[in-house]
Amino acid sequence: MNGESRHKKVNVLIDTCSWLDLLSENINKLLPHFEFWKNNDCINIITHKIILEEWNKHKQRRKKEFADSLNTKYRHTAEIAKKRESSDSSKFRA
Repeated sequence: MNGESRHKKVNVLIDTCSWLDLLSENINKLLPHFEFWKNNDCINIITHKIILEEWNKHKQRRKKEFADSLNTKYRHTAEIAKKRESSDSSKFRA
């Protein structure tokens, strides 16, 4: 085998709910790993036509929910930073 390491590809089947979970901001730490394994020819992602149809039906709504959630978190973080900055500056007033 010319010194090459041969590995057997693993078949991975993920249902619609699990794909949505993988895309959620709290669980998406696994998605980059799947992308790496797929891009490096370590796994085959197997799906059924219905899963693709379900994904296509719901992806725009999920993208909007994800974007809305990120915007809300950004806004809350900005508010907290502003309050903290205001609080810190008032401590140094004479």
